[in-house]
Amino acid sequence: MSKTLFDPESVAKLYDDLAPIYADFYPDYPAAVSKQGKDLWGVISNLRSQTKTVLDCSCGIGTQIIGIAQNSKLQKVWGADISPASIENAQMNAKKFNIDAEFLTGDMRRTDQIFIDRRFDAIISCGNSLGHILSDEDATSVLSSIHSSLNKNGIALFALTNHERDPRNETTLYDINVKRCADGKKTVNFQVWTWLEPHKIYFCEDYTMSDSTGSPGAQLKKVSAPFRAWRRNELND
Repeated sequence: MSKTLFDPESVAKLYDDLAPIYADFYPDYPAAVSKQGKDLWGVISNLRSQTKTVLDCSCGIGTQIIGIAQNSKLQKVWGADISPASIENAQMNAKKFNIDAEFLTGDMRRTDQIFIDRRFDAIISCGNSLGHILSDEDATSVLSSIHSSLNKNGIALFALTNHERDPRNETTLYDINVKRCADGKKTVNFQVWTWLEPHKIYFCEDYTMSDSTGSPGAQLKKVSAPFRAWRRNELND
């Protein structure tokens, strides 16, 4: 299969592999959950003051939707993700943070088929999840299915890498994140971007090195996937 085609099984496997260590990317995961939830709920409540039901259609391990529940008076929140391992971790995190949440495995291109009997006041997708959607046709499927899942006057909110301002538009580039610590373990994360279609689609190889438990060495995990560098005008179209 061409790397420029959306492959749901490969994307699911990527996040299945990342799910057990995803929280370690944050120096303080509970603080990150609270901060992201507060910021997102501020935007949502400003756009739609009577918001009572929120779905994260690419929820990962639950970071943003759990944070929204923490910072609002919502009695329950909902999440969906293509990765079964991420959903399992989201369920564990909801219990850990004492949040009433319902999580299901599903493809964001068919959001309206996941919680088929429910409509939402707001639907979010964060962490550049829409970057995995490579074609205009699949993007239309995502947006149409989300639209079908919204109540009247509902809102959809996407958080993506700002490619209008991102200088990483050359053939091959590197992105290194500073060392992070979680539970006493040191973690370094870096990426290698190879552009398959300049300014449009790149292949991202993501490497995470962390201290090995009980040994002087380090563990290395590599995951990779293609991404589209969506711009606002493309999504608006």
